[in-house]
Amino acid sequence: MPRVHTEIREGGVRVVVMTGDGLNPLDLELIEELAEAFATLDADRSCRAIVLASADRHFCAGATSKFAPGGRKWSTADLYALAPRLFSVDTPVVVALNGAAIGGGAGLALVGDWRQMASDARVQINFTKLGYTPGFGLTLTLPQLLGHHRASDLLLSGRAVKAEEALAIGFSDGTSEPGSLLEDAIARAMVFAEAAPLAARALKSRQLQQLRLALPRVLAEELALQEQLKSTADYAEGMAAMKERRPPVFEGQ
Repeated sequence: MPRVHTEIREGGVRVVVMTGDGLNPLDLELIEELAEAFATLDADRSCRAIVLASADRHFCAGATSKFAPGGRKWSTADLYALAPRLFSVDTPVVVALNGAAIGGGAGLALVGDWRQMASDARVQINFTKLGYTPGFGLTLTLPQLLGHHRASDLLLSGRAVKAEEALAIGFSDGTSEPGSLLEDAIARAMVFAEAAPLAARALKSRQLQQLRLALPRVLAEELALQEQLKSTADYAEGMAAMKERRPPVFEGQ
């Protein structure tokens, strides 16, 4: 069953909807389908703005499996190889963030030019609580968004950030009641859609030029460090603690 479908809204707005097992896990199937949907819409001149939303109770609860339906195995390297395609879209993107955006799910939220967040939603970049380091480009995209100091807090602590704080620090750009999140995100997309399309696309391309150039290198560096740390006892402890729903006890080994 497809993980992604696109809905046509008036005013040149298109809504890309993700779904999968309630948690909407970050996996290769999802990123492949998102990349194709984004590329198709970016080439469609009738599309003036994109909304990325989840039909599940969470926006994206992070990577939970290395197997696609049907048993196709994939690696983190496969996932990261596709990630730059999501940041290559010149059409304005609004993210409707519901439930939780965890780990790579938070990285996925950063493909947007605007993040509209439900009042009961949260974001958590929890890699350090699992014994390794952030990926999906977060070591580049989050400091660019929040500045080094605030980004370091979220990256190092791995703590959960609720909607009110996310708005205050600049991770999100607006807060909605859960029942009106999608319509509020569409309303913001319609504001972007009213801009002259050639100018809007040229402006976004110029603004993201340096990020797009740096992202493949950063993803490769993140992957190498993650692979190194996955051989440690701390990583094994972090993963065991997550499965057992208990605080990890790290020993620096």
